[in-house]
Amino acid sequence: MPEFARSPFPRTRMRRLRAKPFSRDLNREHRLHANDFILPMFVIEGEHCTEDVASMPGVKRYSIDLLCDEAASAHALGIPAVALFPVVSSERKSL
Repeated sequence: MPEFARSPFPRTRMRRLRAKPFSRDLNREHRLHANDFILPMFVIEGEHCTEDVASMPGVKRYSIDLLCDEAASAHALGIPAVALFPVVSSERKSL
């Protein structure tokens, strides 16, 4: 019988780190939670106004007063950060 046929390797699989569900959870690499996200928010001038973003269905631009409420809602859901993207009119832009 050839030497490789008596080898225990094909019959023994080393699963020390994956034997029990608790161990698998500790070693899992890909797990997403709400605290892993940053919510992009789009800011417009004015008060008490929102606009839909045509190129992104379901996404809105908020005035600053409404933006605070939306950020608080995101924080209540466990999202720890927001990224603000202001919409600046072309008259106010330089260069």
